[in-house]
Amino acid sequence: MSLPGSRQDLDSTRTPLSILRDQLTRLDTPADELAAGLHPFVSGGASAGLFDGPTTTREDALLARRVFHHITNMFVKSVFVTNMFVTIGFVSEHRVVRSRRERPSKPALTRDRVVAAAVAVMRSDGLEKLTLRRLATELDTGPASLYVYFRNVADLHAAVLDELLASVDLGPVGAPGDWRERLEAVLSSYVGVLMQYPPLARSALLTRPSGPCYLDLVEALVALLREGGVEADRAAWAVDLLMQVTTATGAEQATRRENPRDGDEWDALVAAIENADVGRYPQIRDLGQLLLSGTGTTRMRWALSVLLNGILATALPAPTPASPSEIDTSEGERS
Repeated sequence: MSLPGSRQDLDSTRTPLSILRDQLTRLDTPADELAAGLHPFVSGGASAGLFDGPTTTREDALLARRVFHHITNMFVKSVFVTNMFVTIGFVSEHRVVRSRRERPSKPALTRDRVVAAAVAVMRSDGLEKLTLRRLATELDTGPASLYVYFRNVADLHAAVLDELLASVDLGPVGAPGDWRERLEAVLSSYVGVLMQYPPLARSALLTRPSGPCYLDLVEALVALLREGGVEADRAAWAVDLLMQVTTATGAEQATRRENPRDGDEWDALVAAIENADVGRYPQIRDLGQLLLSGTGTTRMRWALSVLLNGILATALPAPTPASPSEIDTSEGERS
């Protein structure tokens, strides 16, 4: 670094020290920092020869003492003094510039890492906070980089759901025992997973997962249906029906569990049934508490039994040519 304007015509009555003071004030570096940076090469007679003169003032002497008393880290490269100008060249303390390549690199961004981070965000902040922007912040990257893996938030939610489906217990598939009871056990485990995450359970009604864990679940259900003697075509449709019913059950139960007013709403329903106008609602008054009887688990087991009995007894409709009004041009309406 060199002093700006170090070669300058000066009044011969000015001392080299006053010139140096002018140069120091032109620097962006604060004077204290600059003073601490000069090497103590000037001492004894050398300093006297440089700063003594007929016009040296007390202020000059104090400045000289201030500047050169604190010399530590900067090294004077050359000094050239005449009656007309002062030239001082020096080099600053060596600063080590750390290359980007030497910094610890971030882990590679992969789909598995993104999904794992998404699950962590959902568990800590809730599904409502799980956006691509929030996830990008968590991963120290830009939102645009996540579109490589997910088209939108719904696609991300489907991936999170698939990740959580890994905790569904598929052990009953290969276990001994009645195939219907084992099928019920697998579906009960699935509902249990959904009930842990109410927003995700509701999202499951609309998302269409296609990941490996979802396929593992479908494979297990089809295997049990086929073991029970269900025809291939019925099994293909039955697995969709079973997933619809159990997903809706999980979403309903999970939502009720997180609702702080669920107890009040239940009491209101009980009162409405008990006090229903017999003239307008004779069937409701006749059934009364039977409409509200049974636990959630008991009701789900009964519902699955009804479905399985119907699947075993009901063949698929024979294919018939569809009229133009019956042709579904959408991507499908099944959940």
